Amino acid sequence: MSEFSDLPRDCHPTIRGVAEYWMSIHPSPDVLPGRVDFDPIELPADVWPFLVLSEVLSQTPFDVRYKVVGTEVVNLDGYDATGMKLSECPVIRDREEIISDYRVAIDCGRMSFRRVIFFDIRRGFEMTIERGHFPLAANGNDVDMILTTIVKLERKNSERNEALLPRLCG
Repeated sequence: MSEFSDLPRDCHPTIRGVAEYWMSIHPSPDVLPGRVDFDPIELPADVWPFLVLSEVLSQTPFDVRYKVVGTEVVNLDGYDATGMKLSECPVIRDREEIISDYRVAIDCGRMSFRRVIFFDIRRGFEMTIERGHFPLAANGNDVDMILTTIVKLERKNSERNEALLPRLCG
């Protein structure tokens, strides 16, 4: 069972709130909550735009389908991945890290957290985001869905970044 020690003390309150909610919906300490246990109405409405609900499709090769993608996540990514598979997404900055985090949630049945800093070459700025994955299992054990929360912490435009755009993007 995952503990809050998996989250840094300074993680975004939205992710901490979803983690607390996820912990609260466990049917018992050793049983993962399922999709039927997750009711977005129980979360504050201002959290909804930061949520993603993914269905685990296959382990080898690994893939998920994005069932629900919140509006803030769409804004962050620059496109709406609702209905798409991870393998179909046009631009994934940190695909291997995303898969690794999904694998922790699926294989270990615990939340995973990551703070990511990356340069978005398409839009010409550096971003810092936090991402939390929270596993859901219809049978309480085998993870079949992942509830994800993604929050943008910071966006930096710099002269260096702006100068790179014409050379890198055309």
